[in-house]
Amino acid sequence: MVLISFIFTSCQDACPLIAQKLIQTRKLMVESIRDEIWYISLSVDSENDSPEDLKEFAKKQGADESRWIFLTGDKKNIDTIISRLGQYADDINAHSTLMLAGNAITRHWIRVVPMTQAGGVAEQMRQLANESPR
Repeated sequence: MVLISFIFTSCQDACPLIAQKLIQTRKLMVESIRDEIWYISLSVDSENDSPEDLKEFAKKQGADESRWIFLTGDKKNIDTIISRLGQYADDINAHSTLMLAGNAITRHWIRVVPMTQAGGVAEQMRQLANESPR
């Protein structure tokens, strides 16, 4: 199970709110599901977000880094990944706050709209976790 978000560390608005929503979501899940989900936050500003910046962002937000990976890298590579996930924007301030969630076993992926409350995100993750392989 994976839940992917798109952030940048100098963001003062949506990105910290998304991180807080994911922290709340994790708290609302039963342990058996909570420990099956990996959170991945991809930097949409890879030219400016170093691994150290992402680590500081994670710490500031109170993210559980045992199940949450913050990624950056070469701009071309990160942009390719974000594009293939359908979330690329030329302007980082206009980046998508849509999240992607998936069950790697069933290969079922869903979009999680940013307005969804933490309880709704937790329910979507529970449904994905309860799917059976086809």
